[in-house]
Amino acid sequence: MNQDLSQNPEKIFSEDYLLGGRVLIRQPTAGYRVAIDPVFLAASIQAEPGETVLDIGAGVGAASLCLAVRCPYIKVIGVELQRESVRYAADNIQLNRLRDRVEILHGDLLRPPPRLAAGTYSHVMTNPPYLEAFSHNISPHETKAKSNLEGEATLEQWAKFCLLMVKPKGTITFIYRVDRLDYVLGLFNGKLGSITI
Repeated sequence: MNQDLSQNPEKIFSEDYLLGGRVLIRQPTAGYRVAIDPVFLAASIQAEPGETVLDIGAGVGAASLCLAVRCPYIKVIGVELQRESVRYAADNIQLNRLRDRVEILHGDLLRPPPRLAAGTYSHVMTNPPYLEAFSHNISPHETKAKSNLEGEATLEQWAKFCLLMVKPKGTITFIYRVDRLDYVLGLFNGKLGSITI
């Protein structure tokens, strides 16, 4: 059952709009906050009616919701590690009236929810943590640090999970730092039909 975060006085959040007001996002005022990356991520997916998209590291659901609003005849399944973000995502899905087409599951790509079946997604999209595990640029806010810092799952494991989940002839879309572009390309070299930067 969805916990209505607006009824919990301990949670301090803001309500923000994306896509010129077409998507309403409720998110914590402290810690990780939605920036432009999930909007760009959603905009880069060329989904066709009837397709299913997997959003890995879905956060509060920004990319999933932007994509579902832009492409009305698709289904988006998200996976998110942080329980608080999953609760916000559930509220956001309800606020945007997209419960029939968007779902965010609590899970970890190293131990994925059993409902996720390998090789079944037309598109896989992700915005993995940008900072390497031993970075010194760590936020003091725990949820932001978890969102930005590689944890138990390495970037290589993110790439392997994407490759595992995508259908043959499907697409994988990463948003990541340009200074690690060679490394990211190496993770997919020879494993995809073509790569576009």
